[in-house]
Formats: sequence, C-alpha cells, structure tokens
Amino acid sequence: VSTQSTWKQWYQRRVHGLLIDQVEFSNVILINKKDICPPEVYGKVRDLVKRMNPKAKQFETSHSQVELQHILNTHLFDENEAAQFPGWLAEVRGEGPPRSESYGISSFIYKARRPFHPARLNALTTADGALKLQGVVRAKGWFWIATRHDMSMLWAQAGKLITIGPDGPWLAALPEDQWGVPPAVAEAIKKDFVGAYGNRREEIVFIGQDMDQAAITKTLNDCLLSDEDFAKGPQAWLAQFSGDWRE
Repeated sequence: VSTQSTWKQWYQRRVHGLLIDQVEFSNVILINKKDICPPEVYGKVRDLVKRMNPKAKQFETSHSQVELQHILNTHLFDENEAAQFPGWLAEVRGEGPPRSESYGISSFIYKARRPFHPARLNALTTADGALKLQGVVRAKGWFWIATRHDMSMLWAQAGKLITIGPDGPWLAALPEDQWGVPPAVAEAIKKDFVGAYGNRREEIVFIGQDMDQAAITKTLNDCLLSDEDFAKGPQAWLAQFSGDWRE
C-alpha cells in the first residue's frame, strides 16, 4: 500500500469521524440551504440528523439565518450528559426518536451472543467489505471477538469507513468489586448476563437510508463463530485464530 493512499485513508477516517462526532454531540444543529435544496434531499438530511442526535434542537435555515438567541449563550451543553447519551446509545436504551421511515431513514440494533470470527470480521471491515452493508450512514456499538475474549470492542462506522478498537474489559471479566457502580446498578447489570459468558455480546446500532436489515443481519451473522467453533471455548479460539486478527 502506498504512503499516499494510506494517508488518504487516514485523513478520510478522521474527517468523516469528526463530522459525525460534531452532529452527535451538538445541542443545536442548523440544517441549512433549505431554499435551494430539493425537498426530498433536505428531508433525508433532516431525518438522518434527527436519528443520529434525537436530543439536539434543529433549525431549518436558508443562508444560516437564525435568531441569535437560539445559538448563543444557550447553556444547553452538559459535559456529563454528552458523555453518557450520544444518539446511538439512546437507540440502544430505547430512547431514540419514533421509528418512522420517512425518506427511507431507519435504524435497528444488531444483537448476538457469540463472538465474531476474526478473519471473517477482518474481511468485512477492511478493503471493500463494508460495501456489503448497503445504506448504512452511521453505526456504532460494542462487539465480542474470539481472540480478545475479555476485551469489549467498539465498532464505529461513518458511511463505508469502519473503525474498530478496544473499549475496555467486559464487566464479566472483572470481579464485581472492580465495577465501580452502586449495588443497585450492579444488580441491574447482572440481569443482562447470559450463561458463562456474562455480558459479552454484539450490540451495534445501525442508522441509514434504504437499509436492508435482513441482508445486513445475515452478513454480520455470517461473521460469527460456527456452532462447532463456539463450543470449543476461549482457549481453543485463541490457539486457533490468533493469527487471523489485525492488531
């Protein structure tokens, strides 16, 4: 791979990620150029932004004209809330906007309770693999991979660019006294545990336009361990697949 193409990929990921982050963490968003944008295109953009950040105040504008009271000294930003309630997490918690599909905009949560096969996941998240996830504009969530059994992994996708990396240990991999939460919260967390693997899982929010949920779900299911491999357990996974995962 040439240095130029590698730099271009890195730059695209940074720019796309930055734009998505700005939408997800804004308190006030202006949807501009209403006077010249075709109504259908404008509606798609407006609904996508609403899906990505359901709590932000939206203003539809032309030439970015808006009363200053709506954008200056609003005192709407709360750092703790921003850290805890991005739009994708609101979807996971069932706090997202109503699930209308105007303009083909929709969202769904992919869930599974077995790890991804590292080689299959590599194929999907690198090169042109993401083309199989047609219609996805934004995706974010946690997943479990066979060769990092105790580490929760984060999936962050903007369009066809997918970034994945560690997000901290699964709570099931830690003693309960290291969770750092009140007893009542710990009890609620344990209700989400399933069998020997606890809270290890896939839980990824997909937001997009004209998505084929069944096709995307099948593509992701095809990346999971087979029944035979899953039955072998974590030590066998590490021995069998340790060379299949990009670091």
